[in-house]
Amino acid sequence: MIRLPEHTPHRRFLIAWACITAALVLLAAATYLSAGSFTASISAGRWDDFIHTRGVAAQVQQAMQQGMPLDQVKAALTQQCHQQGMATWDDEARMIVANMQRAARRAAVLAVIALAVFYGLFAMPSLSRQARMLLAGALVAVLLFDLVNIATKFILPERTSVTLGTPEAFRKLLTVDKPFRVALVSPGLKGVGMYNLWVSSLFNLHGIETIDVPADSRPTPDHKLFFYSDALSPVRRWQYGNVRFLLGPKDFLERSLRQLGMRNQCVPFIEHRADDGMHAIYEFTNALPRIFAVGSWTVITNAIQALALMNANGTDPHTSAVLMDAAYPPRTSTNFTGSIVITRYAPERIEATATLSGEGIVVMATEPDPGWTATVDGRQEKILRCNLLHQGVIVPAGTHAIVFSFHTGHWTHTLNDAAYVALPVLAVATLAWLAVRKRAKSDG
Repeated sequence: MIRLPEHTPHRRFLIAWACITAALVLLAAATYLSAGSFTASISAGRWDDFIHTRGVAAQVQQAMQQGMPLDQVKAALTQQCHQQGMATWDDEARMIVANMQRAARRAAVLAVIALAVFYGLFAMPSLSRQARMLLAGALVAVLLFDLVNIATKFILPERTSVTLGTPEAFRKLLTVDKPFRVALVSPGLKGVGMYNLWVSSLFNLHGIETIDVPADSRPTPDHKLFFYSDALSPVRRWQYGNVRFLLGPKDFLERSLRQLGMRNQCVPFIEHRADDGMHAIYEFTNALPRIFAVGSWTVITNAIQALALMNANGTDPHTSAVLMDAAYPPRTSTNFTGSIVITRYAPERIEATATLSGEGIVVMATEPDPGWTATVDGRQEKILRCNLLHQGVIVPAGTHAIVFSFHTGHWTHTLNDAAYVALPVLAVATLAWLAVRKRAKSDG
């Protein structure tokens, strides 16, 4: 017979804990009894997310237009994921449900153990002091063991010489003249730990620019079209983005370049070994420079239409641009030549010498922002939006000094700076006024 403690707070605590334990046991049982429905529901959601990702949506749409049933499309994509070492939507669903079951089971077991200990401490007054200490110690030991077990899932050892130091791959990249950008080509979660550290810290630490960002919280509509839609192929995105180097697991990178039909445009740069195998960096030889000159341009003000022309097979971005300003007429030049020599580079200021055979546009492959200004031979010129996310200035024939510089210069920043200065001054003045007033009252 179960006896409850006579002390009211202890009795209420045991009853409440027994209810919590029963709820956790029922929850654990539900995760096992409903595992099939949970898995199916999660898998359907993951499948829907997968077919709307960049690159996959166009592949699915093309297969459906060719009359392939959805089941066959799904089977083909499943096989493709397995060949590339990626987890499918079904694999992810099973893993999520297994984690749910494991967490619910652990919580239920711990609750039962804690209930037994609490019952011994509060409802069995005949237990000796030593027995009570042993029960409390056993509960603490179980909790500590569980915490350590959980911590090992999140605290992973790493080779800091590869992830946090200056690995050989970075040392080689740092020997290349800037400016350039890099991009990651990685299958799913493979190598994501190392590359996350590279993107979030090492690239910035060593001044290496990348088109990959850990969290793009508020991208503009044009930015989303350029980077996160199927409007541009990966090859064009890297080309227009001044991506000179591609990084990723060696086998996957090699396979991806061949599938994209760009292997002949890439040269192996360096190979390096990580904990999960061989990785590599390839140089993309057809990427646009950070600053270049064109003598031909087409005027298109609609972003979708501009990207369609940029993505077309016959478009050569090295010789022509898409000008997104209707105030300027289009131009075609068949014998235009232009050379750009960067004389000084910093992320916020680029100085260059441009030599053009005729009037052209000097384009900078950097996303437009109101903070950018441009000068030609010391005279400020209007910046024109080109290629959706590029900036350019019209430059006459001849040799000219071009400077693109960035500064905030916004009135809100001026107000913020003034506030930082004014608030302390106002606070000191207020305190001084109060002190003078208090002294005047005391003298009066």
